[in-house]
Amino acid sequence: MVDYDDLMPPKGQEDEKGVKYAWADKCPVVLLLDTSGSMRGEPIKELEEGLKLLIDEILRDEEAKQRVEIAIVTFGGTVNIVRNFTLAEDIKLPSLKAGGSTPMGEALIKAIELVSNRKKELRENGVNYFRPWIVLITDGYPTDMDGGKFDRIKQKLEEGEKNKHFIVWFFGTEGADFSTLTRLNPNIQGRVYKLKEHKFRDIFKWISNSMKVVSRSAPGQKTNLSAPSATSSNIEVVSLEV
Repeated sequence: MVDYDDLMPPKGQEDEKGVKYAWADKCPVVLLLDTSGSMRGEPIKELEEGLKLLIDEILRDEEAKQRVEIAIVTFGGTVNIVRNFTLAEDIKLPSLKAGGSTPMGEALIKAIELVSNRKKELRENGVNYFRPWIVLITDGYPTDMDGGKFDRIKQKLEEGEKNKHFIVWFFGTEGADFSTLTRLNPNIQGRVYKLKEHKFRDIFKWISNSMKVVSRSAPGQKTNLSAPSATSSNIEVVSLEV
């Protein structure tokens, strides 16, 4: 079991303006999806199937479907906000296209911006929220980490985790750059996982199960979540020494 503290701001007024089910504490999740050229064919299909599984699982849960907000960002050649934070019942799943380079650094920066903006919007509407998640899924090597960009992004991630602004999770297939991923991830215990082949459904199944647990937790309490590697034989934790 992995223990995470889901911090929430003080309770404010329940204002429906701009926020659906404003009485329900929100669980924002940003999905950063690698759609570079190496994802063509079966991998991109597996990724789409995993997304569908996530949405279907959230919709089956009365608590989660009112609380879990999902943003989808792809990075393949360019970084695109495919969906900003939206409840599962309002998401029309995109048809993903694979191609181009792997601008992972820019995608991470965009995710941090999205999280910051959404938290501000929720606060302004008096809506509680759990600490947002940033979940990155990749099968390759970043193509935009030259110069000082790596250090700048690492610093942003470290500051965000230290100040409890968000939680970062990295998942890579067997061909991913785990050296970069482990050096980037700010959690000393490691939240970097290797996925066998392209079994993306296992990742999305774990995300949906975790969000159901978080959705049922009380404000300010610590939530026990199973580590991804404990839920599937296709997922294994990656050592920081990689």
